[in-house]
Amino acid sequence: MLAVIAIFAASTLTALIWLGVTAIASPGLGATVLEARLFTGPAIHLGQFQTTRLSLGLIPWGSSVRLLDQMAMEQTWSQEFVTQPEQSASNSNPTDWSEWQTRFLQGRQLFEQLPWVSRMAIILSGWLVILLLAFMVLGVPQTHQAFWATYEETYRYLLEPDFARASLRWLNQAVAAQQWLSAITLLAVKITALNLIPVPFLAGGAAIQETAAAIIDRPVQFPNQWVATTFFLAIGLFCLFFVRTWNALQIV
Repeated sequence: MLAVIAIFAASTLTALIWLGVTAIASPGLGATVLEARLFTGPAIHLGQFQTTRLSLGLIPWGSSVRLLDQMAMEQTWSQEFVTQPEQSASNSNPTDWSEWQTRFLQGRQLFEQLPWVSRMAIILSGWLVILLLAFMVLGVPQTHQAFWATYEETYRYLLEPDFARASLRWLNQAVAAQQWLSAITLLAVKITALNLIPVPFLAGGAAIQETAAAIIDRPVQFPNQWVATTFFLAIGLFCLFFVRTWNALQIV
């Protein structure tokens, strides 16, 4: 049970740090934050801070920041002038795309229009801050070792029951010995490493996508098939992680 509490605490703390850093850094780098959401899934509206909607997801895992980008602008256009044509006409809103776009942006920049350095800073700043805090708690050598060992350990955790049990047993012992901070920080490093894998939905994939866009000087989108495959693969791996953890806890 202590291991489960530590995993949940690490994931929540990591989500909070990433959310706070990204939501604060984005406006300073020229982006407009439309929504800051803690956790995932269906959301509960908590309030409004300036132009940012604050919400809480019902699934206690991860967090997200929605920025003003091309997709968000096109969704707003569609809602105002396609699904509600009568309302737009009564309010005398411009229906010309370029005119409406100028009025909608009001001097704000889309995420895609920001310099490459700014986009990369927004994508990676939260994870870099987590690693910096880990350096302070664990030290550089242990953080470096934990980061790069994450990929092999994740593979073994999912496929080797004995390794999963040993990992949870070690985590239980660390928490029981009052080493909460070290254990949670170590887990946060591993969560960071997983989020930097260069695949869709993750920070690593977003960084690759924006770098490619900067090189060819036009927006880059992952093929829909890649996105769908990654999505279902991620769900499958998460379910396998849950089952492996549940089975291991029955023995630990």
